[in-house]
Amino acid sequence: MPCSPDMVAFTVVINGLCREKRLDEAFSVLERAVRAGCEPDYVTYNVFIDGLCKAERVDDAFQLLKKMDEKKCLPTTVTYTALVDGLLKAGRLDEAMAVLEQMVEKGNSPTLKTYTVVIDGLSKAGRVEEARRIFVDMLGNGCRPDAFVYTALIKGLCKSGKPEEAYALYKEANARKHHATAVPDVVTYTSLIDGLCKAGRILEARQVFDDEAVERGFIPDAVTYTSIIDGLCKLGRVEEGCERFHEMRNRGYEPDAVTYAALIDGFMKAKMIPKAHRVYRQMLQSGTVVSTVTYNIILDGLCKAGRVAEAYATFLAMEERGCVATVVTYSALMDGFCSEGNVSAAVELFRRMLDRGCEPNLVSYNIIIRGLCRAGKLAKAYFYFEKLLQRRLCPDVYTFNAFLHGLCQRLDTVSDGVELFESMVSQGTSPNLHSYSILMDGICRAGGLEVALEIFREMVSRGVAPDVVVFNTLIRWLCIAGRVDEALEVFRELERRSAPDAWSYWSLLDGLSRCERMEEARLLSFHMKLQGCAPRHYDLTVRFL
Repeated sequence: MPCSPDMVAFTVVINGLCREKRLDEAFSVLERAVRAGCEPDYVTYNVFIDGLCKAERVDDAFQLLKKMDEKKCLPTTVTYTALVDGLLKAGRLDEAMAVLEQMVEKGNSPTLKTYTVVIDGLSKAGRVEEARRIFVDMLGNGCRPDAFVYTALIKGLCKSGKPEEAYALYKEANARKHHATAVPDVVTYTSLIDGLCKAGRILEARQVFDDEAVERGFIPDAVTYTSIIDGLCKLGRVEEGCERFHEMRNRGYEPDAVTYAALIDGFMKAKMIPKAHRVYRQMLQSGTVVSTVTYNIILDGLCKAGRVAEAYATFLAMEERGCVATVVTYSALMDGFCSEGNVSAAVELFRRMLDRGCEPNLVSYNIIIRGLCRAGKLAKAYFYFEKLLQRRLCPDVYTFNAFLHGLCQRLDTVSDGVELFESMVSQGTSPNLHSYSILMDGICRAGGLEVALEIFREMVSRGVAPDVVVFNTLIRWLCIAGRVDEALEVFRELERRSAPDAWSYWSLLDGLSRCERMEEARLLSFHMKLQGCAPRHYDLTVRFL
């Protein structure tokens, strides 16, 4: 139907209001248009449907689609694309794909915009295989992908742990030089670097960062530098990350809070505390706002380095600066206090967290329960366990392990530990390696070596691979029981699976010397030295004499 000039004018006004999300006013203008004898056409409906979808009112948009049908006004590719986009952004992916299918069935061909919307939406939702299928359809239909399409798919592939395929797609895009719009831009370039870094593929990320940038003429921006710095720091190559940091500043880019946080985190994890402090001071001097995330990195790093008092002082300074502590902040500090045996300080901090209106999560409860159990305060730990259940939190394997450790520390409660272990399994919580390790050690100390060996066999049959700690437990208690030949078999199994540590050798040497198998002990001692493990001379000298 030809569009009257009056309706064109009304549609222009409606479009402006919809863009500003003033939809109620837009509908008022439509009512005025109808009263003036102007009938909305497909352009007007498309404007409204797009506006409603962008305002997250997808269901209202579908009501308008029905009205289009009643008015015999046929929806176009633009109509369907707006609806698909709205559904994808609302997380209603299956409905979006159904609308896309309906669009094609009604003879409307997808445009570049349609493909971009679908590939981007599916990629962001982690349905990258479907996104790739749509990409193949796009090529088959003769629609040329542009840099936006490539960027969306590359991001999706990286997010789905497929950096090699993302890199291959990037190269494919580069090969399409004769299609100017398909050539990757700095956003594609940065997305790939970020994805490769997050997947630990730092060599490829560096190659793209350096070689590709030179060849394509891309100049890395602050976001690109932050990605490569973060990737290097996460892989422990913090000094190299620091070099990139200085290079970034020399190029005139100012680091933001994310860049500083990445570098501080790298230095903290590398136990290079003074350098982390230096970057923190630079951050303050630059006027960059230090967020709670950055403070959490600092507090966690200090606590893991055993500098809990310093971490607490930083926490107080953080509060003075008006930075609100989160459950992550409190958990890091509580864990630090518990690690140094100061459980009462951790409990006090837990109470403070509650007083400040900060909701504890399962991790914070597990920290307190573990700290109390290690301190032998099982009744108090159970009090917090009940509170955990009252908050409708579901205990996990770490919660059970905390109680297992507490029960198996004392010989008179090891049997309770066994019951707890069985209860955990019956409730559907799968024990992990640490669960088995705790239980086996407790049972062995209580004189139940045969039971421990049976549990070991059960553990292996369940697909839980024993580590050196579990092997050492068996070797030690088999030697104490005088079953040295069996201990030697366990030791050989350990050698086949991984590498014995000093404790493995010490336990076996002690067992051999107790049985006066001196020649075997001397050979094992020699083998131990070749492997770089130092024997305890004060102990072995007595045994060998």
